[in-house]
Amino acid sequence: MRLAFALLLAGGLLPALAAVPAKVCATCHQEAASRYFSTGMGRSFYRPSPANIVEDYTRNNTFEHQLSATRYAMTRRGNQFFQKRWQVGFDGKETNVEEYRVDYILGSGNHSRTYLTRRPQGGLVELPISWYSEKGGYWGMSPQFDTRHPLTRRFISYECYSCHNAYPEIPKPVEMGNPVFPAMLAEGIDCERCHGPGEAHVKAPSAATILNPARQTPQKQLEVCLQCHLESTSTEIPALIRRVNRGPFSYVPGQPLTDFLLFFDHAPGKGFDDKFEIVGSSAYRMMKSQCFLKSEGRLTCVTCHNPHQLETNMDAKCRSCHAATFTASVAAGRHTAAADCAGCHMPKRRPADVVHTVFTDHLIQRRPPPGDLLAEIPERHVAEAQEYRGAVVPYGPRDLATQPDGPLYIGLAQLQRGNNLAAGATLLASEIGRRKPTELVWYFSLAEAWQKLGKHDEAAVAYKQALALKPDSVTAQLGLAQLSASVGGDKFASAALVLDRALKAAPRDPNLLFQRALVSFAQGQAPVAATQLRRALALDPDIPEGWTRLGEVLASSSQMPEAEKALRQALRMDPADASAWDWLGRVLMAGPRTPEAIFSFRKAVSLRPGFGPHLYDLALALSRSQQATEARTTAEAAVKAVPEMPEAHILLAGIYSGQRAWAEALREYRQAIVLRPDLGQIRLDLATVLLAQGDTKSAIDELRVATADREPQVAQNAAAALRRLSTAP
Repeated sequence: MRLAFALLLAGGLLPALAAVPAKVCATCHQEAASRYFSTGMGRSFYRPSPANIVEDYTRNNTFEHQLSATRYAMTRRGNQFFQKRWQVGFDGKETNVEEYRVDYILGSGNHSRTYLTRRPQGGLVELPISWYSEKGGYWGMSPQFDTRHPLTRRFISYECYSCHNAYPEIPKPVEMGNPVFPAMLAEGIDCERCHGPGEAHVKAPSAATILNPARQTPQKQLEVCLQCHLESTSTEIPALIRRVNRGPFSYVPGQPLTDFLLFFDHAPGKGFDDKFEIVGSSAYRMMKSQCFLKSEGRLTCVTCHNPHQLETNMDAKCRSCHAATFTASVAAGRHTAAADCAGCHMPKRRPADVVHTVFTDHLIQRRPPPGDLLAEIPERHVAEAQEYRGAVVPYGPRDLATQPDGPLYIGLAQLQRGNNLAAGATLLASEIGRRKPTELVWYFSLAEAWQKLGKHDEAAVAYKQALALKPDSVTAQLGLAQLSASVGGDKFASAALVLDRALKAAPRDPNLLFQRALVSFAQGQAPVAATQLRRALALDPDIPEGWTRLGEVLASSSQMPEAEKALRQALRMDPADASAWDWLGRVLMAGPRTPEAIFSFRKAVSLRPGFGPHLYDLALALSRSQQATEARTTAEAAVKAVPEMPEAHILLAGIYSGQRAWAEALREYRQAIVLRPDLGQIRLDLATVLLAQGDTKSAIDELRVATADREPQVAQNAAAALRRLSTAP
């Protein structure tokens, strides 16, 4: 997770308020509570039990995801429910098996249900398979999981959680790490999310001690709903940014919402003006409607929806405003007498981001859009290069730029997901220099942006400014160390010093230990790195890349059995880790297991197509197993992908030589020499090709150079070849 985003996610200064359980409210408000807890909001989050299960856990309980070659099974054992994931291994048996217990269900089931499991460290992880209510109910990939790389450790953020459940009491926010939740969690969005803190009302029941949104201004009423139902987009822009001085669960109904959250959108005219997405289907679309715009603020969500009960007779809501127009239009033959207003003017549609569901489009239109709005659409797979790159503009408040700290947030919005890096970094740097804010997130965000832009000196300055404000900041020290390590060379020593200083203050921080291990390995200290990695993984087994890097470190020390164990653990946790597959292939190649190594290399290449190092490893294994034709095409692909990789040219030249394609072999050897003129073995191999072509003079020239090689065996072989040529008839 990016450091600045992690810090912003983790916390501000205001903690969650102590909550009054909804069942306490229900003692006096039985009817309202009973009706409310039958709504989708009242059933938004809960523990699974035989009483609330509607899914088929016995017969239609498997799912095969062809894109990632992964299989899933949903099972019940007693009163507990599980998701199992596995793949078919080299031997045709199950491999990379991992099973998760379903600890919570997120979603009412009106449209879908998504499943969460609790990790030992207290985080909540979203599971890859969801249940969708369409077509009588079926299993499918969770939103954004339908890729070649379905995540297996997608941690639920506080922001995501806050719109699906009552506020929890969370530990004191920390700078880094995944969000941590208490062992006991409420079930469902509770009364306080709309009515505010209830403790005083319980002690002294009166209208003055509780918030009744109905008595608020229309704007304040609307904001109670918008705290969860307003999101401009789910695509890769920061649609929501919490103010840096606010905790994740500190919003209280009745407060100005933009004192807590700021809203952003794509710049207009960039092809995103008519997007239809799951959260944006409601308030965001409604606020584009002429009904809303011409109401001068009077139209709110509760104009049509009673949050305490399931809706009936929605047409009456429409006709409360349009009765005369409707009657006249019917009489004149311009409008059907049918009663389904919303069916035509607010049709149900399939959102682009959750394609297995259907939602009402709250953009109230004179005529529905053309086409079949319920037709199935494919999951959106957007490559990094296709993501939106351009300005991220304020959506609420629209006048953010005129507020004292507004430009800081506007700069942050350009950077947070990399949409507008150069302009955002320039703006944020200017505002930091002008305002000199004391919150660290501004400096972290700027440092990360400068680093992405290749401006390492500027990034270092930003991290050091953060450390000047808070010398013991683990996040700032880690960021500065990672920056130094990314430069490499003599900067590894600087990275090590910074990390050692941070570890003195936080010796059990797994992220610090993990990064320290990477620096140790880069400095050639593999045994030390292995020890540090094991310590980090003992503290947190869910560190991204942790088991893969341990396997790499152990393999580099020729500890192949231990390396294989670590890599297989990495693949159990994440079967779509291309690096783990590639390293496993290398470990298997070290023993007499070339066919299985080829299987692993093929997995790596399929997960990261066109990646030169993986193609090279596969080509090398194919060549060693005498699969010359495929080895040649794969080596050619490796050279094309990474033309600056000398090993790929050497391998391809050797394959050409074996096929007596002398001209092609000559070309590849000469290119390898350009890249590695100090490697005498290339000249020995090149001399062999030159001799095969009858060019003895050029071969002798290459051999003479090779006799001075620093590798004694290469020099001796070159000298021997020269002697043989000199005595040849």
